[in-house]
Amino acid sequence: MTSYKLISLDEVVVFPGTPVTLSVDSGTDQRILLLPKRGREDAKVGVVAEVTERVKLPGRGFAVSLMGLTWMTCRPTCASTCVSTR
Repeated sequence: MTSYKLISLDEVVVFPGTPVTLSVDSGTDQRILLLPKRGREDAKVGVVAEVTERVKLPGRGFAVSLMGLTWMTCRPTCASTCVSTR
């Protein structure tokens, strides 16, 4: 099973095929899991996104341009355990 770095999103939902730029540090990962929040908890479905560009912001911040690829369903007990719903 493939594992992805998890990025929780407070007020953003990303769909497959949607480009988005976020002020997050994705490290060196080429693909990450974007998981929106529902209230105080992470949602059960997120999107695997491909990093298309990395930018260092003034100061110590980073931003990444992403392209949503496919839906992923996560088990409620462990957000890092996900299965593609493709």
